[in-house]
Amino acid sequence: MTGLKREYGEGGLPDLMDALTRHARRPGNPYRYALFDRGGGVVVRQSSLPDAVPGWSEARLEPSGQPSWHARFFAERLPDGETLIVAGDTSELDRLRDRLFGALAIGFIIILGLGAAGTILFGRHLRRRLETISTTAEAIMAGDLRQRVSVGPSGDEFDRAGASLNAMLDRIAQLVENLRQVSSDVAHDLRTPLQRLRSAIENGLSGTQDIVPLRDALELALGQSDAMLALFEAILRICEVETSGLRDRFEPVDIAALVRRVCEMYGPAIEDGGRTLACDSEGAVLVLGDRELLIQMTTNLLDNALLHTPEGTEVTVSTQHGGACARLIIADTGPGVPERDRDRITQRFVRLDRARTTTGHGLGLNLVAAITAAHHGQLVIEDNYPGLRATISLPIVDEASRVVSSGSTSCITMNIVDPPQGSQEQG
Repeated sequence: MTGLKREYGEGGLPDLMDALTRHARRPGNPYRYALFDRGGGVVVRQSSLPDAVPGWSEARLEPSGQPSWHARFFAERLPDGETLIVAGDTSELDRLRDRLFGALAIGFIIILGLGAAGTILFGRHLRRRLETISTTAEAIMAGDLRQRVSVGPSGDEFDRAGASLNAMLDRIAQLVENLRQVSSDVAHDLRTPLQRLRSAIENGLSGTQDIVPLRDALELALGQSDAMLALFEAILRICEVETSGLRDRFEPVDIAALVRRVCEMYGPAIEDGGRTLACDSEGAVLVLGDRELLIQMTTNLLDNALLHTPEGTEVTVSTQHGGACARLIIADTGPGVPERDRDRITQRFVRLDRARTTTGHGLGLNLVAAITAAHHGQLVIEDNYPGLRATISLPIVDEASRVVSSGSTSCITMNIVDPPQGSQEQG
């Protein structure tokens, strides 16, 4: 259209007519032309092109003696009023469009088929992988806590989920076993004082009704009652330390001064038992904690050393300042702990005396571990060569700002190192 308008602008209607004739006779020309005068009369026309308003239009052309074809044409009004039309055959575009539509339709059908097949296969894969989890869950619900989800070598999402579930099941099995063990240990620890309590009551009822025998029976019953109450009080104390929000009551505590105070209180008792106590806690070392709980923790360790070491044992208590942690060290020169029991020593109700004939209930070190964890600290029990050494690391507090020093969370672990020999019964 632009070229024809240029011909018209250079030579008027005659040059335009020559250009139309020349283009129409050119072999392989895909375009058709038409020229209408002002009244709509035909000046030049190919393929029965109709007169049209300026702009784009489409029409179905049916030239005489030739097959019909679909044309897209552009019409423009010339300066003298004539209408010039240039048309193009869109049959190739139509065939291309039909082929593209057919290809897209076939591709869509193939994609739908592949999607359906993939969905079925993936659903079967999911069902097969989930059936193992369901089977394991059903076995566990039936009471077999040893069952675990099978984990393959691929390391995919199902394997990672199975590994996490297995870790959770291991923890649950451990807690259930601990509950069974605690129930058994509590039953053992309560049976003896209850039998003694019952025996004292029977003796009081069946014996003479004199004041002295009755008083002795009541005092014995009272002592056994106190023993049971002490057991339950220790259990409740551990539960309180493990579950309550103790950190709301924490305040800066000078652990060195606290150790000196405990040594003053326990020195006579330890020396009366044939042992020696040495304290080394010079200088102020501030930690954030509960003063009474820290005293309880220290006295429990000293009680443990006093109860399970022979006469002549040397007990030392010291404090150290290292990095972001303050360390409380309580060591003795006793026989130590057997290697096979090093992982059990801080568990609840664990007593190395299998017959459970010694005093205590196996809660002392468990309370120490609970208090240490509540203070975001670390408890390490290791060999003292000879004897046993307990090291408790607690986050220090900056004395000026009274806030926990940065990096103090590194004091949070629990580790037990075995001694090479000995048979000290801790608990």
